[in-house]
Amino acid sequence: SRSFRTWLKAKEITATVPGLYGRLTQATERVVEDNATVGVAVDLDRSLVWFSCDGTWEEEPSFKLPGGISVYPAVSFKGRAAFNFGPQLKYSPPAVGGGGDFKKWPGSTVSAVRMDCPHLGNEEKLSCYKEVQIHGEVHLKRNVQRLVAASKYRDRPKNQRSLGLRMSGAGTLDGAYRRVGAHGDAPLYRGGSGASIWFDPEASAWRIGDGEDFKSWRFSAPSADRRHPPRRGWEVPDDDAGMVDAAAFEAEMSACGISGEKASKLLETFTHTKNHQKMIYRKRNGKVISEEWLQLEASESAAEVWAKALKRVQENFQRQAGFSNGKVVESEHPYPASWANWRKEVALEKASSLTVHFASNSGTYDFKTALRVSAGGLQRVGAGPGARVEVAASGHNVWGTVVERGANDSWKVKLDRKATTPEAQEEDPELDECGIHRWPEIGDAVEGQYTTSGRWFKATIADISVEIDWYTATRKAVYTLDWYDKDTRDREKTWDQIRRPQGASVFSESNHKYLDDVPLFGTICPIGTEAVVTCMDSVETAIVTYASTPHESVTFIDEQDDKSVLTVKGGKLMWEVPDDSRGELPCSSIEIQRSSPADDEDEPVVFQIDGPWGLAKLKDPAPYPEQLATAARVYSMAVLCGVSVATEFAEELAKESDRLAAEKKKTAEEEALPVGPKLGDEVASFGLDLSSALAPIFVERFASSSGPAQEEGVKVGWFLDLQASASGCPALQTLLASWTGVDVSVGSAKLVEAAFRDPEDLLKKLNGPLLA
Repeated sequence: SRSFRTWLKAKEITATVPGLYGRLTQATERVVEDNATVGVAVDLDRSLVWFSCDGTWEEEPSFKLPGGISVYPAVSFKGRAAFNFGPQLKYSPPAVGGGGDFKKWPGSTVSAVRMDCPHLGNEEKLSCYKEVQIHGEVHLKRNVQRLVAASKYRDRPKNQRSLGLRMSGAGTLDGAYRRVGAHGDAPLYRGGSGASIWFDPEASAWRIGDGEDFKSWRFSAPSADRRHPPRRGWEVPDDDAGMVDAAAFEAEMSACGISGEKASKLLETFTHTKNHQKMIYRKRNGKVISEEWLQLEASESAAEVWAKALKRVQENFQRQAGFSNGKVVESEHPYPASWANWRKEVALEKASSLTVHFASNSGTYDFKTALRVSAGGLQRVGAGPGARVEVAASGHNVWGTVVERGANDSWKVKLDRKATTPEAQEEDPELDECGIHRWPEIGDAVEGQYTTSGRWFKATIADISVEIDWYTATRKAVYTLDWYDKDTRDREKTWDQIRRPQGASVFSESNHKYLDDVPLFGTICPIGTEAVVTCMDSVETAIVTYASTPHESVTFIDEQDDKSVLTVKGGKLMWEVPDDSRGELPCSSIEIQRSSPADDEDEPVVFQIDGPWGLAKLKDPAPYPEQLATAARVYSMAVLCGVSVATEFAEELAKESDRLAAEKKKTAEEEALPVGPKLGDEVASFGLDLSSALAPIFVERFASSSGPAQEEGVKVGWFLDLQASASGCPALQTLLASWTGVDVSVGSAKLVEAAFRDPEDLLKKLNGPLLA
């Protein structure tokens, strides 16, 4: 009432609240200045309601309740509050209407019920629903930012819209129903699955059935109103409430010691013959077996005996069907159409294999439901040759079979492969009018053969072009591929260099089970070869940090006396002319020359670099040692980036590069600067074992007897996890990007996948630029 709102002293504040599209906005709110105790008194006999604030009751009722409605306590607010239903109240009830006649609210608790609400509404609850109810004042200017109407309300007038219904809580009959005609002088509705809603004039009831047969139905609701189906009061037919074989139920009652006149009367009440078979019904002619069961005063409940009888029927059925060692697994049904997990353990004694059969009437609401069968009960200590296991490596899981359990808690596992022989291309593929194969088309999934390694990798067709040879009057299709791992090299292929995907055609980046599906390792082992790995019970992992070698930029002067700069950017060797509009170019190869022999004292020695911008020389004049040191820096920068260097003085430049590195290390030690050993100071070389699909790169030889890795327990033969190393090292990512041509933004996983395209070339770069 108006006076009640006046009693609650309020003030306006400005608050930051969520707005459209995740943005914040300012809103004005009215808040109560002080804590208040609000009283509510309801005279149910006269349908009157009073309110109070801090014990002061209104003299007149706030309003009168309309007849024929239900009343329950509810409140809408923002802040902290609690319901107190009595009998110990802070203030006395109102004196009107007898005063003392007011009593505690029926069915309420004695203690206070807290209802702290930090904010009004919950946007998370709207993810599954399209309707929200707000109990309280809604101010269009203060609380509403936008009113949105569905297109059907804007495109067509009301008299042209179809009147439909939405069914919920009916299991498989849930969904939208549209009015399609009339039946029994009442509307007839039809759902998308073929179910119907109609009125039965003889029974004065609405029915819901699976199809168009008006003689059978699943749900029924008595109603005299033919215009609209009722929202509540639907009853389930006796058949749908549940039934079980009468002989099995009687046998379980006897086994539990339940007999006598009352038991015989109960069986007679709920027994009915259906399809020439006697059945016991849960519900029969308005009676429920669980309620009538209470008269037996038995130790077992009706639900327990029903479950035993159902199990007896299932076992009999399995024996007749030849599945004496089978188990029936039944989930909750109909299950709610929301995210849910359901799990049950099943033990099949002395079973050598597993087969899953679905009942003909089982079903799901959509295609997203998945059944997963996990092998439980196999103890790790008892697993031996032939046991099925899952092997984890670099974030991927692969199925395998135990071949041997060795010493020191080691497992030899043969990994699962897909088809051992590649599917042949179509012998007589269909050609179009130009003589070009109709398959594949743009967007199709294929596998392409990588030129350098000869291995097949997953890709999609990005473009198809036709090359015409005018001398032979022939056409040839050239297919441009988008590699699955984003590699930008070797994309153009001919018909002989592509094939249909092997195994599953849908590529998935997660939940890999076959070795061939793992992008990182799946193509290391050639098709048709076995992949056997050795696993340990306790995995030893060592994370070792090495020092990197920073490289400064080197400045040159070309023949026109223009400056140019050679530097390393993003793992690439870049040549830049600041005053040139073309900017910078990546170096794929360089040549280092010198103008005269080092022992010629009459003519100054000048080192020259031949790069993308032509011939350039180091700053002149400069003594020969300085020229040699600068050239050595350029040489080491090129080697680090995997750039080819053509020079007659490679040995001299490499020796000078090592001298500079040793000198820099000595200077850092003398100045007490923190500097650690490089990877190449400890590791002499890495090795490659293509038969070990999940661990192909390993430490082959150490360069010294001590170092950070050996201090952490690393030994010869340990696996180098290149993906884990790259994920935590941006410098290694840029190095991989320069080797593979893949943009560094795709992430470490894709970079490593592209690097493993050619394992032999990767090994050369690891033992070359990486160790350097």
